[in-house]
Amino acid sequence: ADKYVPGATDYCCANYKICSCGSGATTTTTTTTTISPTTSALSHCSKVTNELEVAENPECCYREEVIETFGECCTEILEGNDKGCYITAKQVRDLINWCVTEVKTEFDLPGKGICCLVDKVLKTVPGFKEECCKRYQICQSDERRKKRSIAAGCGYTCRQINYCPRKMWLKNWYEGYGECCCHPIRRWLIKRDITKGRVYNDWCANKYGKDII
Repeated sequence: ADKYVPGATDYCCANYKICSCGSGATTTTTTTTTISPTTSALSHCSKVTNELEVAENPECCYREEVIETFGECCTEILEGNDKGCYITAKQVRDLINWCVTEVKTEFDLPGKGICCLVDKVLKTVPGFKEECCKRYQICQSDERRKKRSIAAGCGYTCRQINYCPRKMWLKNWYEGYGECCCHPIRRWLIKRDITKGRVYNDWCANKYGKDII
């Protein structure tokens, strides 16, 4: 895999326990591991420079410097089991287990920003919620959750259209991928002008209603 994607072998081994052996044969193991911010497996994340690139590489939210810079964006694309764009049920369980084990007080936060997305930790560790808000701008509230659900509410779950960030670099992407108007990352394109005007507000509003803007 490294021949085509540098670091792919390490990433697969660290995250999915699919590790190359010998001349390219692969073996799997039944050992259960938890997700953790494995720096060596996420070396490509040092090149992430904006929210759209974060959405293209959601695993990078496990890197401390990424979630520290793009905390609010990471919240939108990774939040929850049913609402998140990319995390699967097993990954959610692994993340919760890792964070519950590693975070006991608010002083455990440095290096574990990803745990700001775990409700169980936010609710049980005194002061942790406030520190997440102050350090990473990950500030949970019912109003913020409501706004995110409106932004992504076009009849699609975010996970159903999680390919959209890679399409949104294209000129006139709405012609083949109009559903991408509903992806929550689009509001960052509007806010930051990452794709140089390729947000297509009029088309999206006509198709899905003015609340999509």
